[in-house]
Amino acid sequence: TASSRLAVAAPQAEDRDEEEDRQVTPPGFVVALLPYEDDVRAVEDDVGATADEATVDAATDLIRHQHLRDVDFARDFENPSLSKFWAFVESVALGLPLPGTDEAEEDDTRNDPEEILEVAGAQIEALRLSLPKEEERAAKSSAGQKRKAVGAADDSGVDWLGLHKEGGVPDLTVDVLKKYLRSVGAKLGGRKAELVERVESSIAERIREGSIKPLHTDQEE
Repeated sequence: TASSRLAVAAPQAEDRDEEEDRQVTPPGFVVALLPYEDDVRAVEDDVGATADEATVDAATDLIRHQHLRDVDFARDFENPSLSKFWAFVESVALGLPLPGTDEAEEDDTRNDPEEILEVAGAQIEALRLSLPKEEERAAKSSAGQKRKAVGAADDSGVDWLGLHKEGGVPDLTVDVLKKYLRSVGAKLGGRKAELVERVESSIAERIREGSIKPLHTDQEE
């Protein structure tokens, strides 16, 4: 079934290669679908371990050595799969014999490890040496998991047990749902439907464990 979506149409100018008198990019519009409110995801404050300045510099240097300048990918690279496809189309259109299969045909789309090391071997090694050792990564990962397990206090004021029993969890806002998930150290990413399912599953599990109680207890008359 069709559904309505908001979209933005950004104009795109024509780009031509004047030297070869050919069109590189056609004129027109680039259409991009706009997200719903629930599609917009907040970035978590605790992103875990981050790269230090030495690692960032090493990675930047490696990327700079991977740039391909003055290369026309459509003309300078042979792709056997595309070549066979167009040869087949040509044979059908013109009534020519089907092309044979040449397993030894050159494939420029495959990486050559020796050429990569020749161009950027020193940069790859520098990046490897800048990375933390295995035991350091394990220690950081363990510390991050401990921080996540602690969670933050839930100040939403919601009676989660009562709301769960009444089926009212889906009516809550994304911010309130995330407060609960953050308090139990659960994942915060995803759409609202995923957050609701995660909250419901957590509450159901806590009910089985007996670790959740009503926020307010009615006094007996």
